[in-house]
Amino acid sequence: CGSTLEDDECGVCGGDGSSCAPDVELQLALNSNGGLDVGYVSTSDIYGFQFNVSGVDVVSVGGGDAGAAGFTTSTGNNTVLGFSLTAASISSGSGVLTVLEIAGTGEACLGGLVVSGQSGTDLEAVSGNCVTVEEADVLGCTDSEACNFDAGANVDDGSCTYIADGACDCDG
Repeated sequence: CGSTLEDDECGVCGGDGSSCAPDVELQLALNSNGGLDVGYVSTSDIYGFQFNVSGVDVVSVGGGDAGAAGFTTSTGNNTVLGFSLTAASISSGSGVLTVLEIAGTGEACLGGLVVSGQSGTDLEAVSGNCVTVEEADVLGCTDSEACNFDAGANVDDGSCTYIADGACDCDG
């Protein structure tokens, strides 16, 4: 490199290490609706994206900055795809790329990232940590012997009612 300069970790003579940072980082976060927000930090405008989700089932996708930009988003076999038919883009910066409605529990992770810049250029993309999706509390009567048993409940809320003395069945 030179007598007074050294290569940085990216191999750039006299560099500061910033040239090997990824163009885009995607990160999963649980949202208040029981789904997952796909957050992003990007140094470039995003014109399209594709990624796989493991650990949970993706039911639908939409919203976020992709929705605001008019992107078409879809999912199938846990692959999420987003693009614009009008060459719209998501500006560089950070925010929620899109929102995933999910089913199931487990360790949700992103993989197989493909993010496109202007004119279809490949942007270097990395994913952040996985996120643990736990079963949401569903309140109701969990006693199968009760008149108002709720098979969908997983937390008993104390509302169970039973056959009253002299009654033949739950209907009286």
